[in-house]
Amino acid sequence: MKLALLGCIHGNPWAFEAVLEDLARMGVQERYLLGDLVGDAPGNNDVVAEVRKRNLSALMGHWDAACVTGDASLLREGAPEADPEGLRNALARVRGALEPTHQAFLLGLPKSLRLTVEGVRLHLAHGSPHRLTVGVAPEDAAAHRASLEAARADVFGCAHTHRAFVARAGPGLVVNAGSVGQSADGPEASYALVTLESGKAEAVIRRVAYDVAAWQKARAAAER
Repeated sequence: MKLALLGCIHGNPWAFEAVLEDLARMGVQERYLLGDLVGDAPGNNDVVAEVRKRNLSALMGHWDAACVTGDASLLREGAPEADPEGLRNALARVRGALEPTHQAFLLGLPKSLRLTVEGVRLHLAHGSPHRLTVGVAPEDAAAHRASLEAARADVFGCAHTHRAFVARAGPGLVVNAGSVGQSADGPEASYALVTLESGKAEAVIRRVAYDVAAWQKARAAAER
């Protein structure tokens, strides 16, 4: 069984479409979106509409939660170095532009998901097993172990940091899918391809090129 973990689309339909095309090429059977469908970007309605049209399994990220609650402190927790006023203004823009039916969809998203596939227990979440705004970094081996212990699973899948990695922690696997729409570790979109078979799990990070110039042009136009 091949399944894909992808997250942090952040309203980037160019990157999202490129990743969906790659999933089809790779023969992926199940797709799970690990939150932050939206962000301070012009394509939020397009992204959420595509998720709904395809009936994709999605979780809530901290941007999604902030969008439906109006709570800018969630964004501050996720990016403590950012300007608080800038975050409040960004959230107001996103909430004002997002269609009401899409806001209602985001409100109904779960914050985590547990499933067992091919005898492998998976726990999926946006940040850490219990918090949307706390991420797991690639260099933090202690956090890898703690995440798996808290998840009580063979595989813990997450996003949030925009830095993709796969790490072994004892017998378990921590998989950070990175970011589809706003990667911090390269110009391409990233996602995790997970193969599950007979109680065993393997994962690799895939990088997918997309039309970054078109995306940057759309963002610039939206900011004018």
